[in-house]
Amino acid sequence: MHPSQVEEAEKKATSTGGPGAEPPNSSRDGPATERGGSVSEASILSLARARLLLWATPRGQKLAYEVSKAVNAPLQVKCKTAPLCPGESPQDGLPGWIQPNGAPVGACPYHYETRGECISDRNIEALVAALFLPAEARLVSNYMNALGYNVREEEFPPESLDGARILNAHARISSSHEVRVMGAPGVGEIVLVRDLADDR
Repeated sequence: MHPSQVEEAEKKATSTGGPGAEPPNSSRDGPATERGGSVSEASILSLARARLLLWATPRGQKLAYEVSKAVNAPLQVKCKTAPLCPGESPQDGLPGWIQPNGAPVGACPYHYETRGECISDRNIEALVAALFLPAEARLVSNYMNALGYNVREEEFPPESLDGARILNAHARISSSHEVRVMGAPGVGEIVLVRDLADDR
């Protein structure tokens, strides 16, 4: 894409925030859950609003990209060894070795009773960090439209954040996956993922 097209897309993306729209990366964003203490006011306000995942299909094609925010901040910050327990090492097992009903290994800073609770909360925290707030979704949709994509939204109501959904961007990436990382004006780094095997 010619630099002038990208510049024009950026102008369109940042021109439609609208009065009263909450700025992207609002300080009201909070972690999905907070064990070992009351949930913060910021967390309650953040989770009270539906978040959005975007699907962007290049014009003339059928296979869409899953579009989410890049998650660069650490998850479960109270646990210095996350996603491992404080009392285990990476050599303790192979993929799939975690037993959801098993107890944490060592002193858990979040006071989880099972490993499954830890995994679920971590999945929620990653999902909340990656999904767009409505104002962010509008900016990214405008930008992607200007770049030649047809964009649709998938809404995640607060009650749907149960730890069961894992985005493609957070799952195992294979040789059939196409991954793109790009910057979106007013939002930051976004990740586009699609599995080309789905188009065969």
